[in-house]
Amino acid sequence: NYHQAAMMASRFVILMTTWAALAEVSPDASKRKVGCLIVGLGGNNGVTCVAGLIANRKKLEWEGQKGRLKADWKGCVTQQLPLARFENAEIGGWDIRKRKLGDALLEARTLDRDLALLVKDEMNGVEVMPGVWDRRYIGESQHETADHVFEGSHLQKIEKLRRDIRRFKNRVDGHTTVVWSGNVEANHFLEASAIRTAEALMDTIQTNAAVPPSVLYALAAALEGCSFCNGGSQDTLEVPGLLEFFTSSYALGTDFKSGQTKAKTAIVEYLKKLAFRVRVVASSNHLGNNDLRSLLSKKQQDAKLRVKHDIFPEEDSIDHTVSLMYTPYIGDEKRDYVEYSSEAFLSQGHTMVTYSRCSDSILCAPLIIDACVWCDAFRAAGAPQADVDRATAYLFKVRPKTTTGSSSVAAPYYFFDQLRDLEAVCAYYGFLPPVLAAAGEGGGGDVDTEEEENVGAERQAPPPPPPRVAYPAREGGSKFVVAAGLACLDIELLAASYDYSNREAINEYDGSRSKAGGSAPQFATALASIGQNAALIARLGNDMSARRLLDLLDTERTGIETASCVFSETLNTGNAIVPVFREDGGRGCYYDPGSNKEFSPADILEGLFKLADVGALHVGYPHLLPNCRGDDLANVFLRVNLLTSMDLNGVPQTAHLGDGIIDAPAAVVDVLHANADEARVLLRMPENRDPTFLALSLLHRTGAALVAVTDGSKGAALAVADDARLAASHLPNKAWAGQTARVPAYKVPDGAHLNSNGAGDAFCAGLLGTIVSHQADPNLSLDEVARVACLAAYQRVAGITTPRSVAAFIDDLRQADRGRRGGAAGFMKHKQTTPLLPPELPLH
Repeated sequence: NYHQAAMMASRFVILMTTWAALAEVSPDASKRKVGCLIVGLGGNNGVTCVAGLIANRKKLEWEGQKGRLKADWKGCVTQQLPLARFENAEIGGWDIRKRKLGDALLEARTLDRDLALLVKDEMNGVEVMPGVWDRRYIGESQHETADHVFEGSHLQKIEKLRRDIRRFKNRVDGHTTVVWSGNVEANHFLEASAIRTAEALMDTIQTNAAVPPSVLYALAAALEGCSFCNGGSQDTLEVPGLLEFFTSSYALGTDFKSGQTKAKTAIVEYLKKLAFRVRVVASSNHLGNNDLRSLLSKKQQDAKLRVKHDIFPEEDSIDHTVSLMYTPYIGDEKRDYVEYSSEAFLSQGHTMVTYSRCSDSILCAPLIIDACVWCDAFRAAGAPQADVDRATAYLFKVRPKTTTGSSSVAAPYYFFDQLRDLEAVCAYYGFLPPVLAAAGEGGGGDVDTEEEENVGAERQAPPPPPPRVAYPAREGGSKFVVAAGLACLDIELLAASYDYSNREAINEYDGSRSKAGGSAPQFATALASIGQNAALIARLGNDMSARRLLDLLDTERTGIETASCVFSETLNTGNAIVPVFREDGGRGCYYDPGSNKEFSPADILEGLFKLADVGALHVGYPHLLPNCRGDDLANVFLRVNLLTSMDLNGVPQTAHLGDGIIDAPAAVVDVLHANADEARVLLRMPENRDPTFLALSLLHRTGAALVAVTDGSKGAALAVADDARLAASHLPNKAWAGQTARVPAYKVPDGAHLNSNGAGDAFCAGLLGTIVSHQADPNLSLDEVARVACLAAYQRVAGITTPRSVAAFIDDLRQADRGRRGGAAGFMKHKQTTPLLPPELPLH
């Protein structure tokens, strides 16, 4: 049975459980009873969470050092939003020490004594279930007090934990999350490369080989449909085989980022924005709680220091030193001291120091609460793991792998980057974006002192950004066609020569010009040129190249909405040098990806949230976007409920279907475009294949609803899927099912300066723009769509300065068709009343 469970982590199961989750959405999320199961319930974090729940549920008041205090949720971001209220939650858990929670709270001295006495009796009545443990993974200082444990084989321990979870869930109507808040374990899996699959993990468990207790808790949680949050520093979630089990829940972590680390990333980001070079970050923290006592053992301390050292990206070259000191007298009140040494103007020294002190569990308990409420909210919304990772990255020291993409070195992902991601994901799922700059203020309770009341009253939300220019509506009504994906500032070298026999030859060109380049800007400008509403979603740098690119978009084709763009604080705008060859208008390209390396599905979702009345979404060049491809991009297409298209470019010779880059998004997208060379590479086919054959082959191999293949002067071919796939798409004309169209290219006028830069993007814009603007036209044929797309590409290649719209092209095509059917007289009438279409090139 366990082997069968291990094999259930298939894409089909993931899809079905996602839809099942969508069906469970409560009409009033705030009333849902969230489940929170804490491993280490009797520790300082656990008892502080339980005390906070009771205090807020009972609306307790007590005397504190600063005056009369009331229960509140300060520090809990989720409790500022219309999500599940944690005072309605159910808390339980396990501990390997047998002690009453109220007594443990008093002993810990993490809260005011008056408050601890008010909640003590109720806390002492909370059941603490026996924990599972393995002395090999826990510090020696903890062995003697481990008197509340369940012994048995790994399978017996898992079954025991599953029974505990099922019994607990009977009291819960929301989602349950198991949170590891126990002692840090020694790392185990960092070198265990053999445990790559769920089946391999189950083999290891069944043979009772060494497996850390945290893995057993995580596995039991997954098998019971619960999420698991690794609040410790150990490598629990670095096991691919374990993650396969989380098909209907989430695996979050590693290591809660409660105070010092969160501040470090924010301060280093601040120093870098000042253009300082941060050289050394030297920090120490000392406290006397049981958590740090357990780190007196070297293996456990190594696990902790690993995640503390790795918070800065390698390319920053920061000498980051961390010191941990156990001082029993201090108790839970952690003392943090950090010194930042940087190079300022003329490489002169700059040093700043921060010092903070606060009970460690006061900082950590809100993170446990947020983790549980986020998992409940996203589970109810059917969100994928990648979105949850981005929204909850602010909780953890270790960056989630789903936010790093496939590049060998992930871009920096500092605290404010994480907050931007949190706001974007919240906005997409309909949770009100938190006022994160003031997330610790208010929260359901107030300090009863005049000074604090005045401070709160003086704080105001930041002013809204100035309104953007409202561009005039264009053909196609108010619906935007959104161009998302790669963006760069092109420097075109016009009429360039090229010596094919000598790559070191000195070549010439006749002038240069800047152009809004890359998939998204090229597609957007082509849309605008055929009278369509266009909006741009791209990631740009905060630099002159970005400003120049946006200027070109506003002036080159007035009407393109750019407010939906996002900006990188660390990388430059993408740039490209594009020689346009004088012989045939072909182009070369030398490309610096810059901020495109960071472009992600979260950027698309954030951009869409800023726009109203979107009719279609187009995403370009996934092979050149390391963080926007594969399953993550497919999830965007599945959720946006729009007509979607995807354009390929930059497909390397090593690419193929099955490499994971476009397989998932191509299977769910409505329109897929590739040129003939790209199609041959992906299909592993020889040259000189007919575009129709290539389009049909891509259609059947990818599962897209419509495939378009262009072949330069040889024209283009379209192929449409069968009835069932077309019915599942957003393509409006279901009569196209099973059809193909083969159309010629158009001849550029003699003497025109040919420029093929952006021709493929213009073809896609013509194709998608025609479908969107004429979706209510039952007479729109697949052949007409293909021909308008070729005409849009013709306008781009020929440099037409007075381009025609989609409606004008459709009228021209239909009058030309009526003329052909009317014989010579009809043709002459058509010639007198309508501008002639450009001549067609012969089909090859």
